[in-house]
Amino acid sequence: MKSGEWTEVRRRKKVQVQRRVENNDLSNYFVTGFPNGTRKEELRIPLSKFGLVVDVYFGGRKDYQGNNFAFVRYKDVVDMKALEEKLQGIKCRDVTLSVNISKHQRKAPQKPTHATTNSDRRHPTGPAATRYDGIRDNRSYAQATAGHTVKQPNQQIRPATPLVILNTHTHMNNWLSKSTLIAEAHSFDHIGNLPASILMSDDTKYLRGLRMAMHYGNSVAAQEFLDDETRWREWFKWVERADKHEVRYERTAWLKILGLPLKLWDEVNFNLIAERFGRVVSPFDCIRNRRDYSMGKVGVLTSEKRWINQQITIIAAGVNYQIGVVEYTNNWSPFKPAPFDQVEEE
Repeated sequence: MKSGEWTEVRRRKKVQVQRRVENNDLSNYFVTGFPNGTRKEELRIPLSKFGLVVDVYFGGRKDYQGNNFAFVRYKDVVDMKALEEKLQGIKCRDVTLSVNISKHQRKAPQKPTHATTNSDRRHPTGPAATRYDGIRDNRSYAQATAGHTVKQPNQQIRPATPLVILNTHTHMNNWLSKSTLIAEAHSFDHIGNLPASILMSDDTKYLRGLRMAMHYGNSVAAQEFLDDETRWREWFKWVERADKHEVRYERTAWLKILGLPLKLWDEVNFNLIAERFGRVVSPFDCIRNRRDYSMGKVGVLTSEKRWINQQITIIAAGVNYQIGVVEYTNNWSPFKPAPFDQVEEE
């Protein structure tokens, strides 16, 4: 053969090796568990502490377990598994995230090895023609990842579910006035031990989570209580007038933590697990004095409206464990006090 042909073969081999490097210099990670309303920058900032984040993509819907999810792309990752372990325990809005290597790593489109014209790029031919505009079967990569479908020509469009229009002229709308105060307690123990003058009043209402509502005969009495912090700061973090308070949905979720190895039982570890789902307000403490070691129980405040029932992965000393987190019903109420751990009398 001529020397020029050997030079051409070596040049092709070099291009193939270079293309392989370009395809693998980006690493995708699957991130779940962040609260509703989280912005991309709120994820990017903590995740950037462990490498160069070049892209954060929100799925636009929830996964099959009802969690928000996102794909985060790092550049120039040397060891993907080592980075995955470093990302365990990372938090966003005080909620612990779940980070795993994405099962499907996105590959960059291969460039054609033969010379192409502008007409070829605009009008690819043949059954195996490749498009380089990021579109596949009329879906972009982002749409395909989020599970979006494309309407076919003869496909019927389902009618949208009609909206439920509610009445705004309610008794409670009038009740939430200048004469009503909204307060958040320090803990459930503080709610259960409120002074009788507050707790036993028919005008004191338990809302949800750690929040209480107190209605007074007139706005002057309500303002006097609000201005005198010595009357409430021992029990409440803050007190506001109901007409100036923006009601944000938050509920108490009682969680059973199942399958945690006994050697890892610790209040801090139970809190780390529960913080993935919300803010811990009732920890699983005093473990040494407990007699039931079948499961841990933790109460959290969450904005999630769906029932929590998940299996998650934890890591301890480099070993992975699968544990279950199951929500259960606990009819706790300050007006019907009951211990968090109920023990049946023999």
